[in-house]
Amino acid sequence: MVRAGEVSGRLEIILDRLANHLEKEQEITQKVKASLVYPALILAVGVLTVFILLTFVIPRLSVMFEDFDQQLPLVTLILMRTSGFFARYGLFIFVGCCGGATYLLRWFKTSAGKMTLDRFLLKVGILGAFIKTVEIGRFGRTLGTLVESGVPIVTALQTVEKTVANSALREEISALSGQVSQGVSLGHALSGVSFMPDMAVNVISVGEESGKLEKGLHKVADIYEREAENVSRAVAALLGPLVLIVVIALVGFVVIAMLLPILQINLLIK
Repeated sequence: MVRAGEVSGRLEIILDRLANHLEKEQEITQKVKASLVYPALILAVGVLTVFILLTFVIPRLSVMFEDFDQQLPLVTLILMRTSGFFARYGLFIFVGCCGGATYLLRWFKTSAGKMTLDRFLLKVGILGAFIKTVEIGRFGRTLGTLVESGVPIVTALQTVEKTVANSALREEISALSGQVSQGVSLGHALSGVSFMPDMAVNVISVGEESGKLEKGLHKVADIYEREAENVSRAVAALLGPLVLIVVIALVGFVVIAMLLPILQINLLIK
């Protein structure tokens, strides 16, 4: 874009567009990250609480329950067995999880690992749809800005390919520049991209046929960026309470399983 600005004598305008584009990208990224902070914090606290209960608290209570000369409730037995397993093998589980996580993180940094992870993420319901929506918005915004700045379409497509974060989607985008360089229209080439909706293809095709390709691309970007923002807000609004309910259910199960034997003894005494 900077090179195109220098050649065309519109460097100031190009730099302004580039700044706006990067600010928009940063804004979307920050919104997604911010929406995940609260659910992640609740989940981390919940997992830590259950781990402490299973590893340190319940084993001490289990010693007291073993002295009872009566049949313990099934939920209490399940909890005691689970707690005993964690108390006995908790360190090995922790080390194994850390080792497995380290191995996976390193593997995901390789091209094969990243491709496997990205393909898996695309198949995960709402998450996969959200990733596609974000990538379509990024594709439209970046390509529209490049075309508007005077960058040749083939060069622009090669540049856009590098901005797509998902490897599986990037693989499909990489074929576009070759098709367009052979005379295929952008709209026709995009119709063969699996994650590109018909509506987006139609808007881009109309813009291309009318000689206003950049406007069509920006229109697509506006639609899908707005959709991605709405989805992130909805997920953030639902994910926090959902994680909280799961954590409360787990802690409640532990508390009930520990209280049942005590209630059972009180009933027998009465």
